[in-house]
Amino acid sequence: MLRVGFIKFIIISEYKMLLISEGQEEDSVDEQKNQQPPLFSSDTESSLMLGTQHDMMGATQGSLISLLADSDSEEDTDGIVPLPADVYKVKRSSLTKLQEELIHSIESMNLHYFVDLGGVTYYDINFESKNGFPLKIAAAKGSEQFVCLMLENKMIEVNKKDKDGLNSFWIACRFGHGNVMRVLSEKGSDVLVSDSKNNNVLHIASKYKYRNIIEMLVKSKFPLDLKTTDGDTAVHIAAQKGNLAAI
Repeated sequence: MLRVGFIKFIIISEYKMLLISEGQEEDSVDEQKNQQPPLFSSDTESSLMLGTQHDMMGATQGSLISLLADSDSEEDTDGIVPLPADVYKVKRSSLTKLQEELIHSIESMNLHYFVDLGGVTYYDINFESKNGFPLKIAAAKGSEQFVCLMLENKMIEVNKKDKDGLNSFWIACRFGHGNVMRVLSEKGSDVLVSDSKNNNVLHIASKYKYRNIIEMLVKSKFPLDLKTTDGDTAVHIAAQKGNLAAI
């Protein structure tokens, strides 16, 4: 009887231990499910569960970062893949220190500093910055004196265009700087350049009611019959804007 009772005790004890073990495993699984990041899809979970539980817990931080990167690279609702922030940092730091200082001197309209940096004599100032190339920035600023100074640089590309195909002459018009347009045209700038919708400088001047620029262009025999992609001439645009008298 003693031996039978002892055997029953062992069986009952092992059964309890089995129940406790199973309960701990269930709790462990529940905890793992609760800790699983909601970012992962069911497919990703399946791939992570390959191998033993020990292998899964030993997944490296690099693997998780890789999975996050794959998830972030998916297209958004507009079909545009967003660029990582590091791309913009690279663009901002792509200039040399001298180029950064040259851009600063132009944006601040500091003529003396620009000269001291060699912008007039021996340095190539046709490089690109996040705001465009130097002559484009100066044309947008509207300083005739600064543009004239830059044009003394023997390496200057007076007809250099930006990614939209626009030169400094067109940019000067967009910001209403007729004096800068005159200087650039005298240096051989292409005056017939237009944007993607065939808007030339006369179309732009008519649209923004730059009367002084319209008069200058008309006086210089700028063609009036050129049309935009919408079929509008400068006369049509001027009429729509109530500025027909200038043409």
